[in-house]
Amino acid sequence: MTSEQAQLLEEFDEKIQRFVALYELEKAENQTLRENLERKQSELMLSHKNLVDLQNKFDHLRMARILTVTKEESQESKAKLLKLVREVDKCIALLNQ
Repeated sequence: MTSEQAQLLEEFDEKIQRFVALYELEKAENQTLRENLERKQSELMLSHKNLVDLQNKFDHLRMARILTVTKEESQESKAKLLKLVREVDKCIALLNQ
């Protein structure tokens, strides 16, 4: 084997070693990313479950509140709501001027 061929073979071997090292780095990073993704998916599922639980509790509380609201409270709420609507209407009118 000539020295030129030996040099080419050595360069080729170095390049292969660099590619293998890069491959191993990418493989490790890929594994880390997969683990992070799996952890984030678990966190998302847990958060979604908590959201659903809280929504159910809210719905139950709202239903209980509706059942316990007196006529007087209902009228007060309607009056407050009407007052807010009037204020919004006034603001819209001012903006349109």
